[in-house]
Parts: sequence; structure tokens; C-alpha cells
Amino acid sequence: MISLACVLPFLGLTPYLVEAAGLHQWVVDAARMQLNYGALIVTFLGAVHWGLAMTSTLTGPRAAVMLRERYLWSVGPALLAWPVLSMETAPGSLMIALLLH
Repeated sequence: MISLACVLPFLGLTPYLVEAAGLHQWVVDAARMQLNYGALIVTFLGAVHWGLAMTSTLTGPRAAVMLRERYLWSVGPALLAWPVLSMETAPGSLMIALLLH
């Protein structure tokens, strides 16, 4: 149930819905907030890998490779989402959608 609540900002901040609600002055801001929220979610998903790597109890050479991969997967989403915040909202939204896919 809580995971479904995470979708609400994506839906509620949709520029079309904001426009339909009569909040014309908020359309651009809503699109920007939606983009920021998407980048935050992408970063959070990377943090899950960081947590898994930090709590790993595996040892040995194969475990070291796996941990290195986990750490790369943990910072990758944040590094990819960060430049999206300086993009225009339409291409930025497409990039966030691709990162979440």
C-alpha cells in the first residue's frame, strides 16, 4: 500500500491534471516538482544497493567483485539523475522515465 502511495506525486503533479484543476500558474512548477521527485526516487533506488553492499557478510574474491558491482550500482542512479535536474522538463521527464524503467 505504501509503495502505491509513492506514485501519487507522479500523478498529482502531472501538468495536465494541474491545468485541469484550474491552477494554471502552477503548471510549470508542477512539472519541475515532478522532475525533482523522479530524480529523488531514482537516487533512492540506488541507495538500496548501497545498503545491501554495506550489510553484506560475504567474503572472498568473488564477494569483493560483487560488492564493487553493488557500489557502482548504488552511485550510478544518482550520477545519472543529477544532470536531469538542469534539463527542461519534457526531456528531463523522458530521462527519468528511462532511469526508472
